[in-house]
Amino acid sequence: MFRLSPIQSAFRRTRHMAAISTLPLTFAMIGVSSDPAMAENGVGPSALANAIDQKIEQFHSNEDIVGMTVAITKNGRLIYSKGFGQARRTSDLPGFHPMNRDHPTRIGSVSKAVISGPATFKAMRAKGFDPRTKKVYGRNGVLGNAYATHQDVGVRRHQPIIAMAIDSDDKVYTWFKNGKVSVGRSHDLDAHLPPRTFKVADGKRIEDLHVVAISKSNRVYAWYKDGTLSIGQSRDLGYHRQIPVDGDGKPTQYVGMPVGPDGDRKSMLDVVGVAIAESDDEVFVWYDDGTRSSGHSTDFDKHFANRSYTPPVDIAWRYKIRGMAISSNDRVYTWAPNGKAFAGDSADLDRHRSPYNYAHGHSGRYKNPYDDITVQHLFDHTAGFARSGDGAAAARTFPYHLDANGQSQYEEIHKHFVATRAFLSKPGTRYSYSNHGMGMTTLLVEALTGKTYREYAVNSYLRPMGLKGKVRAQKATADLQDAFPYERDGNGHDRLPFKASTTGLAAGGWTASAQGILGITTSLADTYTYDEIDQMAWFGSSGGKLSHNGSTGGGYARVSLLPDDYVSGSSRNLRGMHVATASNTGGLKSGVGGRMEDLMSAIVIAAADANVSSAVNYWDAAL
Repeated sequence: MFRLSPIQSAFRRTRHMAAISTLPLTFAMIGVSSDPAMAENGVGPSALANAIDQKIEQFHSNEDIVGMTVAITKNGRLIYSKGFGQARRTSDLPGFHPMNRDHPTRIGSVSKAVISGPATFKAMRAKGFDPRTKKVYGRNGVLGNAYATHQDVGVRRHQPIIAMAIDSDDKVYTWFKNGKVSVGRSHDLDAHLPPRTFKVADGKRIEDLHVVAISKSNRVYAWYKDGTLSIGQSRDLGYHRQIPVDGDGKPTQYVGMPVGPDGDRKSMLDVVGVAIAESDDEVFVWYDDGTRSSGHSTDFDKHFANRSYTPPVDIAWRYKIRGMAISSNDRVYTWAPNGKAFAGDSADLDRHRSPYNYAHGHSGRYKNPYDDITVQHLFDHTAGFARSGDGAAAARTFPYHLDANGQSQYEEIHKHFVATRAFLSKPGTRYSYSNHGMGMTTLLVEALTGKTYREYAVNSYLRPMGLKGKVRAQKATADLQDAFPYERDGNGHDRLPFKASTTGLAAGGWTASAQGILGITTSLADTYTYDEIDQMAWFGSSGGKLSHNGSTGGGYARVSLLPDDYVSGSSRNLRGMHVATASNTGGLKSGVGGRMEDLMSAIVIAAADANVSSAVNYWDAAL
C-alpha cells in the first residue's frame, strides 16, 4: 500500500511554504523571454535557473525542438520545473502558446518504466507474488494455459528445423536448431548425409538465423532475423561473404523489403519462406499475409510484390510453413510441422503434388521455452521475444475478435505473436528490447486484478498519487491542456494528428510533462527501495542510476533517477536527484539520446552546485 509521498500530500492539502528566493508564480514574471521561440516559464531558484536555463535553451534550439519541459527533484522535493518553446506553433493556432511546465506530451517508452512496470509490480505485490520467480505461463503462471494451443503452433514451426533449401542436384539441405545440417531428399531429410555441425556468420547465433536458399552455383544464402545476409557453404554460412559491418560492428546493409498491402513495410519476421529458382537465380519470397514477391538477394521486391499465393489446405495457417525451396525443374517444395510436404508453384503451393510424409532424425518432442518465462524476464527484455506484436496481422488472422474500432484486442495480438515468432534466445539469457514483452502487462494486470490495464493504471495506480488527469493516455482530440505533437523532418516540423492510444497503451501510449513524470518517480521512491524500482523495467548504469528514454511519433522523453547512495564521478552530492525531460517533437537528429543524457548530467551537477535550500519545494505551488 502506498504511503503518502510529498506529491500526494500536495494534492490533498495546502501547506504553508517557507519563504524562499524564487520567481513569483505570475504569468508576467515566470521567465517568458523576449524571444518567443525560446520562451520558458515555470519555477526554480534564481541560482539554479541562471545555471541551467541557457543550457536547456541552447539544446532546445540546436535539436530543433518545438517545445519541451524539464523538471528536477531532490529527495522528493520539486526544485525546478519549466517549459521551453511552444506547445502549439502560431502557424497551427493563431497567437503565441508557450510550453507550460505541466503541458503533457507523448512520452513513448518512458511509459514502460513509470507506469506499466510499476503498476504491474504493485498488482503482483498485492497478490504476494515476486516477479523474479512468478511464471507468466503454465499451471501456476499469471496467464495460466490460455495461450498453450498457439504457443504449440509456434514451437513446432520453429523447432527442431530452422530452414530448408534445395541445391542444383536437387539435394535437400535442412538446418536444425541444435546447430546441425543434414542432406537428403524431400521425403527423407537425412537420406544422403546425417546431421553435421554448421556455423553461422560472424557475430550471429543459431537463434538469429531465419531462412536459407541455395543458388544455381550452389552458393548458400542465409538471411537473419534482423534483415542481414551472409553467403557461404552449407556448413559455413559466412564462408564467401560475411555480413558487412562498420567500425562499431553494426551491419551496414539490410535486405530491401516491400511495402505490404496494408501500407506497412514488411520485415524478415513476416517472411515464411525464401527460395532461389535454379533456372535463373530469381529470389522468391513468401510472407505470412498471403503475399509473395520476387527480386534479388538484397532486394526482395525488385521484380514484383504483393501477388497472392495459396497454401495447402493441410497447413491452414501460413504460419505453419516450416521451410520452402525450389528444385531444378522450378517446382516449389513446402514442408509443414505436421510431417507433411507439398510440391507446387510459387502461387499454388500444392498444385503438383498433394501432401506426402517426410521424416528426419530429430522428431523428438522439444521443450516449450514459454514454461520458463518469468514476469521479470518481460521487465528486463530477456524473455526471448522479438520486437513488437503485429496488430494488422492479428486482425487478419482473427477477424471475428475485433473491437469497435476494427482493431485486435491484445489477447489476439498475443495469440498471433506466440504462434508466429521464433524465440531469439532461451529466457533469461539474452537482452533483446521487446515492445510486445512490456505490452503484455495489458494481459498481466487484468489477470491479476480483474480490471483492464487502463482502468487499473488510472484509478488504482495514478489516482492514489494524485496524478489522474496529469498523466494521461493519448487522446483522439486535444483540449487546452495538450501540446500539439510534431515530427521533425528536413523541411521543418509536420504537425501530427491526435490519435487515441488503444492496444499499444502499455508499451508506450501515455502523455505527461517532465513534472508529471517526476510526480510518479517521487511516489515510487517514497514507497519502494531502489532495488525494487530497478525491477520495474528500468535500465541501470554505473553508480546505480536508473534511466529510461522514449521516442515516438510526436514526442521524445527521458528520465533518470539517482539513488540515495549514488556516488558521482565528479565527487558532487547528487544523491536522491531525479531529472526528466519531455518534448512534443519526434524524429529528432541522430544521436539525440547521448546529447540529452549529457544535458541531464549537466543539469543535476548544476543543481548540486546551486546548493538549493532544503526549504525549496514547489509541489504545492505546481499542483
